[in-house]
Amino acid sequence: MRLIKTVRHPIYLISIFLNGDHYLIQIENGRTRVAVKADRHSHSVEEIEQWVLAPIVLNTAASSLRMLEQILPRERGYEAHEDEII
Repeated sequence: MRLIKTVRHPIYLISIFLNGDHYLIQIENGRTRVAVKADRHSHSVEEIEQWVLAPIVLNTAASSLRMLEQILPRERGYEAHEDEII
């Protein structure tokens, strides 16, 4: 997997990787990261960059990142209780 583009954004670290026949698009914020795959033969890097900066994509990523952050363990040594789903 090779990093081919970092997309500038004031809040998120957005990276586009080339992984075989796919692009891997990662959006990160602190301890959380969401990723999406796209076929490299169907989309150019420029198209992927425009897509990832679209408000609907960023809003969806923000929502997912917030939910993930809420369920991550808060401190070292955290142990899940039997009734918790991880």
